[in-house]
Amino acid sequence: MKADYVFLGGIEVGTVIYERLLAIFLCLVALMNTRVNVSDGGAFALGEIDICSVELSGGEVENGIIEVALSLECEDGFCGVLAEIEYCREDFLLLFCGTDGEEMKCSFYDGEGCVRILLDGAENYAKETVRLYFERRDGFWGEGVFEAVKVEVYRFDPVGEICSSDVDFISPSIEIEKVGGEDAPATVSVVEVMLYRGESGEIDLMLKGSASDSFFATGFRIFAIELDGAESESLEVVGITHGGQFEKWVRLTLRGSVSVVVTPLAYNRLGAIEGDKRVFVFEE
Repeated sequence: MKADYVFLGGIEVGTVIYERLLAIFLCLVALMNTRVNVSDGGAFALGEIDICSVELSGGEVENGIIEVALSLECEDGFCGVLAEIEYCREDFLLLFCGTDGEEMKCSFYDGEGCVRILLDGAENYAKETVRLYFERRDGFWGEGVFEAVKVEVYRFDPVGEICSSDVDFISPSIEIEKVGGEDAPATVSVVEVMLYRGESGEIDLMLKGSASDSFFATGFRIFAIELDGAESESLEVVGITHGGQFEKWVRLTLRGSVSVVVTPLAYNRLGAIEGDKRVFVFEE
């Protein structure tokens, strides 16, 4: 029976011999891509694992703005990163997320108090820093914590395959201190507005707000307009307070569906301060 033949480097070789040569060749390739560390005792370790250092740092850079920096550095480089940064969504608002460099593509998704970050590169890079900027929400000047709860690092090995690297957390979280005293900006904000209708169609508004402790009086300026007509009215309600949460009630002369613009007001020794306006629409 005629034997099968293959060509290896221009040489005609029998199938059995070819399989043995291929096995030897693959073993050599594997050995060439395996690091060997010879110690004093003559022992050796195969497949040394690369370790990537990860550090979370940052702080309040100006009134109400917090910078969080996720820094990564790997001796053998990295081509991809999956990370998750947790924070309190009720107290802070994400403004921006991006990298210092332009080599790696940065994508992110802001979920329920967790920012998921993806870094993607065409080759291995030695280091990169992702910067996130948060803003304190209206009326909150307390402490906060930002934590890297998950960081996965990947790199290209010498033959172009993607493999993972171990992560060494130098610092996985940062704490933001409470802002108090003269450093705390004086703020006032609308918390909630609710509408109640009487039996004859009259409209009562219940307004809730929040203000810094430095104010001695707080209230609201209200502008309301009927959606089905041309009637409108403006009114202002103010009372003595000691800061914190406050509540006011007002009655409108309008009827039917209305749009209400509410401006929070607060007063201290320097004068009056207005907070951000909020618009509410109430259908009949």
